Amino acid sequence: MRMIRRGLAVILEIGLLLLFSFVEHPQAGPYEKLSLPEPLGYVSDHAAIIDPDWKARIRSVCQDLERKTGVEMIVVTVPSLNPFKTPDEYATALYQRWGIGTAQDEHGILVLLSVHERQAAVTVGRRMLPVATGEAVRKIGAEYLDPA
Repeated sequence: MRMIRRGLAVILEIGLLLLFSFVEHPQAGPYEKLSLPEPLGYVSDHAAIIDPDWKARIRSVCQDLERKTGVEMIVVTVPSLNPFKTPDEYATALYQRWGIGTAQDEHGILVLLSVHERQAAVTVGRRMLPVATGEAVRKIGAEYLDPA
């Protein structure tokens, strides 16, 4: 539980500091036919691991981020990566299917946490790439995601 809280604190810090790691912008892929979870708002806790207080805090950060910057950030937990091989593939599929940040604006962020594999991924829209540099990705990953 302590590691989950640390991971959630990282998500809050990332949102507050606007430092985002990223995967290359999602391109059209073979994800349309896969069964994926449905969005549940800013926090889609499909693994049922986030307690209500943390969920409210994360939701508040996401709402503030969108209201102040227009950037839509969604946090998703899943029990497992199946049927995907990597968290990046899963995050990309959700980003595409859910239309995060709207296709026209391309300024969304999806943070995915997989419980069973203990892995995470962040996918961002193309307009976020100037903010989410490769150096920022490595730094956040090394400092926060890897240890958590």
